[in-house]
Amino acid sequence: MMNSTIERNKKAAEIVQTYIENSKKNYFSPEKLKIYREEILLLKDLIPIKNKGFRGVVLTAIIGKKIDFNLNPTNDFYQCNPRSIYEKGIYQILKSNKIPCGKSDPLNVAKNIRKLDLEWAKGRRPESAAIAAAKFLRILEENWHKTSKREDLIRLFFIELLTYRDLVDSKNKKFIPTTNNFSLEFAERLSSFATNCPEGGEVPQYIVGLLIMLLRENDTSYKEVKGVDESVFGTNTTSKKPSDIWEINSYDSYENLYEITVKNIDEKRLEDCANSLLGNKVYTKEITFICRIPEDINDLNLKHNFLNYEGINFQFIDIRNFIKNTYILLSELQKKNFIILFENFIFDPNRSIKTKEYWGNINQS
Repeated sequence: MMNSTIERNKKAAEIVQTYIENSKKNYFSPEKLKIYREEILLLKDLIPIKNKGFRGVVLTAIIGKKIDFNLNPTNDFYQCNPRSIYEKGIYQILKSNKIPCGKSDPLNVAKNIRKLDLEWAKGRRPESAAIAAAKFLRILEENWHKTSKREDLIRLFFIELLTYRDLVDSKNKKFIPTTNNFSLEFAERLSSFATNCPEGGEVPQYIVGLLIMLLRENDTSYKEVKGVDESVFGTNTTSKKPSDIWEINSYDSYENLYEITVKNIDEKRLEDCANSLLGNKVYTKEITFICRIPEDINDLNLKHNFLNYEGINFQFIDIRNFIKNTYILLSELQKKNFIILFENFIFDPNRSIKTKEYWGNINQS
């Protein structure tokens, strides 16, 4: 038993790093892999998927029991202090090894859950991953006293984790400018990218925010463009953001507020936006929605793409035209910087494979 939380979290990090190092040497023979055919199939359902939570649950349970042999995380997951050992120990090691992970993966799918069994797995998305997590943990628990088999199973988990990491990394393809590239041609592809690979809204928000940031960088009337690197998840009220992207002028006041979306906008969205401003004590009379026109505003009764709602003027401009026109306005140096910064965003291990592949083909279409 660890003497302190700090000691326990440090131990968790050390165990994960050791398994990563040891699992880089895939020593399993074909004959031995046949023995673990069932477990390997479970890991295929569990690890190489977009939802990181289920592999996070399994990893946290494994490390929790490695720290304290007496724990049984399948029957009482919270015995192993999952939030602490994951967020303060495991997460940083995964991140430093470029393994796709989030800050609170296990709690995203098992918050306030004690038993990690098939009942917990029912109805979760994807259910196949939740079932795989429950079955793999049960097999591990049943064989925990068999040191050789236990360690084989844990190493198989890490081998599959590193295999997935390598697959994701292999999808990172750098944009190669050619003498035949035209700014407008690239801008057209970029605008299609924003709408075809939104990734929950992260891609269009980052593209629009980055373009505004670069456009304003030499304008002394603007002090800062904010929200570019902010998460798109959660409401603006809970995250204390006045909008998705906002600008601060040279007088430290809000200048322009932008909502970025490629989803349908209805009155509820406008109401949420107005309440967010009120909750964050931001007093403005105007907000610009950068969205798809006309498809995203069909439910609104608009005249000339603007309306007044609860005392706020909402105006709507097309995201595709905005991206194309703003990119064209950038200097050559700013365009190069856009590519560099945007590739850093795309090459993040947590970016989806589909998004990476789309970017890899953007200068080949």
